[in-house]
Amino acid sequence: MTGTWRASFGGLDFSPDAQHGDVTVEVYGLQRGKHTRITAVADSLIQDGSIERVVRDENRDVQLLLCLDGTDSDALAQYEAALFREVNRGRNEFRWTPPDGFGAPAVFVVLWADLGFADDGNVWDLEEIRGRRKYVLTMRCLPFARSVKPFTVSGVTSGGAPTTVVDGGTTAAGWSTNNGTAVTSDGDVLTVTGTMDFTGQMTPDRTIRTGTIDLTGTNLLSVDWKMTASRGGHTLAVYVGGRSLSVAGEAYATKPGYRRTFYTITDTSVSSLELKPRIDFAYGTDPTPATLSIDKIERTSQAPSVGTLRQKVTTVDIPGSARTPASLTLTVPSGGLGNVLLYTAPGLTANTSPALSPFRRSGAAAAGAAVSGAVFNAAEEIYTVPANRLNPGLHQIVIRATPDAWTVSAVLQIGGVDVGSTVTGDAPAELLAPDPDGYGIDSLGSIVLPPHEVLATSTANVKVTVAAGGGAGRVDETWAFFMPDDGTAHLSAIPAGTRRRVQLDAATINSPYPACYIGDADDGSDSFAVDGATSNWDEHIVTAGINNLFTVTTLALDAAVAATGHAQHLTHPPSESGA
Repeated sequence: MTGTWRASFGGLDFSPDAQHGDVTVEVYGLQRGKHTRITAVADSLIQDGSIERVVRDENRDVQLLLCLDGTDSDALAQYEAALFREVNRGRNEFRWTPPDGFGAPAVFVVLWADLGFADDGNVWDLEEIRGRRKYVLTMRCLPFARSVKPFTVSGVTSGGAPTTVVDGGTTAAGWSTNNGTAVTSDGDVLTVTGTMDFTGQMTPDRTIRTGTIDLTGTNLLSVDWKMTASRGGHTLAVYVGGRSLSVAGEAYATKPGYRRTFYTITDTSVSSLELKPRIDFAYGTDPTPATLSIDKIERTSQAPSVGTLRQKVTTVDIPGSARTPASLTLTVPSGGLGNVLLYTAPGLTANTSPALSPFRRSGAAAAGAAVSGAVFNAAEEIYTVPANRLNPGLHQIVIRATPDAWTVSAVLQIGGVDVGSTVTGDAPAELLAPDPDGYGIDSLGSIVLPPHEVLATSTANVKVTVAAGGGAGRVDETWAFFMPDDGTAHLSAIPAGTRRRVQLDAATINSPYPACYIGDADDGSDSFAVDGATSNWDEHIVTAGINNLFTVTTLALDAAVAATGHAQHLTHPPSESGA
C-alpha cells in the first residue's frame, strides 16, 4: 500500500504520516469482516423452497495486524498500555481511508475491542529479540460503515408560482421514442405500447418530448401517468440532458388510475424530457405487454398534497446503501403543528396514500381549516376506493372526526354491486384527544382490504363506510394505513399543539430506544419528550434511496419534512456521502 492511507482507533493514529516518537506502528493487515444477515421464513404454501426475508443485520468483527517497532522495551510497553486503554474504553471508532487518496473515510462504530499477541501461542517470539512486537486488534463493530459527516435531506415545500400545464396530452406532435415506436394521442392521453422484459425494462425504454419548457419561478415538474403491465410495481424516471431528476413526492391524479409524480428541477428552461418507466419487481422470462400512458405534464411550485397542504406525501432521498438510523423532523416557521400523524411504509406512494377523501361518494361542505379541505355532516360517510389502489392486507382505519363512537365496515363491489362478506373494524381506540376545533383522531380498528382477493387487472371497488354511533357526526378525513405483518410500516400520532417542531429519533447505540420530542427551537434546545399517555408514536425506519413519508399536521399548512443521520454503507462510503 502507498503511504496515503489512514487508519485510526480512537485517539491512536496508525497512519504512515502519523509515525513519530519512540514507537512506530505498521499495519501489516486489515480484515474488514462481514455483517451477518438474520432472516425469517414467511408463511406460504409454495411446495418447494421457502420465502425468506431479512429481519436485521448483525455486527461484524474488524481486525488489524499491528507491528510495534520501539527504541526499547519500555517504549513498547508504554505504547501497549496506551493501546489497551483505548481497547478498554468500550465504545469507540475505527476510521479507515483507502490508500489511493480518492476514497472517503469509513467510520466503523466499535462496541468493544480486544488485544492480543499475534503469535498464536508460538513460544518462539523471534521479533521480540529485534525490539518488535505484533498484536491482533479485534474490534466488534456495528454491521455497516458510516460516513464521517452527517446528512440532512429535506422534502419539498411550496413556493408562490401557480401550476401551469405544459403538455395536456392532446397531440403527439413533438413526441417520439428511442426505437421508433409511435407515440399516439386520442386527444386527451398520450400512449406508448411496447413490452416489459423480466428485468423490468420497457421496450421502447425512452419516451421523448421535444419542445422548450419555461420553468421560470417554478422548481417542480409533475407528470400524470400510468403503466399497464401484468406484474410488478411501476416507477417513472424523468431525465433532462441525461441527468435524472429527483422525485419530490406524489399526489392523487385527477384521472382515475393515474399517478401524479413530482420531480425537482433547477433549470430555468429545458428543451427536451426523457421518460423511462420501469417495473420494480419482475418475475419470469417472457416479455410482457406494457403500455405507458401520459395524461399531462405541469410545472409548479406547489408541494404535492392530498386535499390541502395539511396532508402530504413527501419524498426524502436518503444517501448511502443500507438501512439508516435517522432523525425525522416536521417544522413550521410560526404557529403550531396541531395534531400530527406520520406514516412510513415501503412502497408508499400517492397511489396507495392512506387518505380516502378523494374517494368520497357523498357530498361534503368545503372547510378551509379541514385536513381534507371539506367536512361531511351525516350519520355515515362512504368512500368508493378502486381495489387496485390498496396494498392487499391488513389496514388500520383512522378517522379525524367529532367524537361519536365511530365504526367502520368494508365490502367489495363489482359493477357497483356488493359481493362477498362485509368486514368490520375491531378494538377502536383514541389516538389523539379532540383539538380546540372539536376533532379527535381515533383508530377504528384493523380490517383486511380488499375484503376479497382480486386480480391485478380487476376493476372492482371497495366500499368503505364509517358510521357515527350517535347518528350525527362530522368527518374531516378517514385514512386506511396499510400495516403488513412484517413490521415494516409505522404510524405515529403526536399531540404537538401550538409547538412548531416534532422530532422522531431512531434507536442508536448512544440512545438505544427510539424517542419523540416536541418544541420550538430549530436546534432542539427547548424540546422535551412527549408524554406516552397522550401520544402514540413509533420508530420510523428509513432506507437508502427514495423514502415516501405521509404527514398530517392539523394546524399547519405545508410543514417542512427533513431527515438527518449518517449514510450507512457495506464497507466503503463514496466521497459524496460525506468525508
